[in-house]
Amino acid sequence: GKGASALKQLVATVGEDAFQAGMRAYFRDFSFKNARLSDFLAAVSLGSGVDLAPWSAAWLETPGVNTLAMVGGTDGWRLEQSAAEEYPTLRPHTVRIGFTTEADGVLSTVAVPAIIDSESIGIEAPVNDPVFVFPNYDDLGYAKVHLDEASLHFATSRVNDIDDPLLRQMTWATLWEMVRDQEFSSAAYLSMVNEKGPTETNIHSIRLMTNTASTATSRFTPEADITVAETSFVAAGLKALEVAPRGDDRVLWLRAMIANASSPADLGTMAEILDGTYGADVAVDQNMRWNLATRWSAFGLEGWEDRARLELERDHSDRGLRNMVSIEVAQPNVDAKSRAWKKIHGDGYGSLYMDLAAMRGFNWRHQRELLEPYVEMFFEGLPSVFAQHGHEYADRYFDVFFPWYRIDDEVRNRIATMLSTIKGPPMLVRQLREAADQLERAMRCRAVAQAG
Repeated sequence: GKGASALKQLVATVGEDAFQAGMRAYFRDFSFKNARLSDFLAAVSLGSGVDLAPWSAAWLETPGVNTLAMVGGTDGWRLEQSAAEEYPTLRPHTVRIGFTTEADGVLSTVAVPAIIDSESIGIEAPVNDPVFVFPNYDDLGYAKVHLDEASLHFATSRVNDIDDPLLRQMTWATLWEMVRDQEFSSAAYLSMVNEKGPTETNIHSIRLMTNTASTATSRFTPEADITVAETSFVAAGLKALEVAPRGDDRVLWLRAMIANASSPADLGTMAEILDGTYGADVAVDQNMRWNLATRWSAFGLEGWEDRARLELERDHSDRGLRNMVSIEVAQPNVDAKSRAWKKIHGDGYGSLYMDLAAMRGFNWRHQRELLEPYVEMFFEGLPSVFAQHGHEYADRYFDVFFPWYRIDDEVRNRIATMLSTIKGPPMLVRQLREAADQLERAMRCRAVAQAG
């Protein structure tokens, strides 16, 4: 996170000895007092002799994330830094740049320090002909990374050959950020996950892959390709259940597989795993069971009611009752949606959490035609929801009930129209703008994937 990175950068700016001296003075002077940020910075500044006002302004008083990229050419390497248009600050970064070479089939990495506080600086490479260059080695800087063409090719084809688990993890994170920034195709990313993911052993890399899979398939993949992408991911997950280390690694894969299973065959296989008839050596929890039961209802699989009743017998807690509401609302038929809509916007289900459970079961991408009338009803009703309900309800209502499954011009234009006509409340305006930003990103990512 930014906090940890800011501390790393502060230490790099003043030096470790000076930072420790400042910390000793800070704890001595404020051990029994309240302190402000200015007190903390003054102590570090006194210990180091460095004026930290410019550093604080750049690091602690401005939003946004910079992007670092290495550019190689005939005249050598350059480290480039860029910022988003809306947050143009270029922060001073102290980083280490990793240059990886290969000799006789063995990879080795040499890291060199660099300080950048501008758009570009020259870098003297410590080696010739690196096969992979990573400009934020050791994760010292708070920045996104974009890989150069050769390094991207190496990462996509040989990420599993990187022995350093942190560098491998950061490479996966970089690839995902490049997908989000339309510098790398979601299709290529998912292909990597499916091919390289099952044999990954770093739990943090596995968590990243499995956590991003649903977004990559449902939001960043062209609509016509989503079903195939989901099926391919589930197939990769089945392989992971065979070869991944037992324990949390397999649990992460199974959770993601359930979230992406959409065909009757895959949903049936997930049921076999949870029921213990598939033979997978993986721990199963009740949340997995409820998630699958909800998907069985949403996709109209025969026997969904029996599965739901069985799960309620296992878990007759408040959680179980909430999930039963989601399962009822998830049914792919007009009556279920109509009853849920009227109840949510009428007397409700008895509590905020029951109402949210109903909302969570409402929207499904494959039910788009069934849900068509409710998209306009959602937007039309937003002003009254925000006017009649408290902050928490309105915030959760928007976040859970918004038609996120729709990545198209119609929804984008509807948001734009609403933003041009309403005058508040500020929270609604903010959420509409954030939804518009997410929608624009998804549409751009789909366009990159569509282009190949």
